[in-house]
Parts: sequence; structure tokens; C-alpha cells
Amino acid sequence: MDQYIYVSLLISANTGRHPCKRIVLIVATKVNGEAVGYLAQIAHRINAVLVHYSTDYVFDGTAYCPYREDDETNPTSAYGRTKLEGEKSVYPSDNVVVVRTSWLYSEFGNNFVKTMLRLGKEKDELGVIFDQIGTPTYAADLAKVILDILPKINNNKVELEMKVKDGSVVSGNVETME
Repeated sequence: MDQYIYVSLLISANTGRHPCKRIVLIVATKVNGEAVGYLAQIAHRINAVLVHYSTDYVFDGTAYCPYREDDETNPTSAYGRTKLEGEKSVYPSDNVVVVRTSWLYSEFGNNFVKTMLRLGKEKDELGVIFDQIGTPTYAADLAKVILDILPKINNNKVELEMKVKDGSVVSGNVETME
């Protein structure tokens, strides 16, 4: 009889506002970078699948169209650099899927979509700066994509999935990332 071990971890260290940025960067590097590599090693040892959530912050944000998984990475923030470290730390592990998402929103917690809806009710006019182009991702849609991906995992390579604006999923191999 097959045995299944389901472990769910959602760990992320954001490098946001903190009086000691150096400590925050060290912690973010450990959590977003090194720990992901350790989790990939454990997943390999026990033949489990690791789904690693990454971010569009691994790119520089200068594109005017949705990024693809094989676009050149160029993080401009400490957060983006530590998340890219995490992506690279899973290679050449197997049983790993890296999922990049952006502008995650749902009915829970704080997010850009909820803020805009709230401000739209409170104000007659909104002023929003145009310094970022993003692809909002509904958390329930992301969960469905993950559930669709899991049965398709080829256990001899690391796969990279990226949800794009039209809702389709494009996939590639982490070997294309440099």
C-alpha cells in the first residue's frame, strides 16, 4: 500500500520596513534562499513533491507585457534576489515545482484589489501611480493550477510553472534559467 505524507508549509521572509535592514536581509536569505534548497533535498529523500512559491520580483519590472518563465531574471530588490536564490537552490533536485505568481489577492487579508475596491467606495476619484505593470492572481485560481500541476509532475526534473494574464499556464524547465 502506498503511503502519502502531506506537509504544507508557506514560509516567506519579506525584506520590508525594519530598523535593522541587515538582519532582515540575513533572515530573508536564509528563509527564501537556503531553506528552500534544504526542503528540496528533503523532498528528494522521501520522494515527496515540493511546490515552491516564487514571485515576479525575480524580474526587473521593466517589461510591458506578462513575463514568461524563460525570460531573463534580473531582480532589483533584496526580496527578489532572495526569492531567485530559492529558485536556484532547488536545482538540480527532482520532485520540485517552482510557481511564480504576482499580485496575489483573495477575499482574505490585505491586497491591492481589496484596497482599490475599498478606496473606490470611499472616494470620488483615485490617483494611482503608473510605475508597475502587474498581473493580479486570484488565490483560488492559483490553488486550482497547483492541483492541476501535481499529477503531471515528471519526477526527474525541476519544473517551472508561471500563470500568465490570460489564465493559461506555461511551463518550462528550470535548466532554462540562468
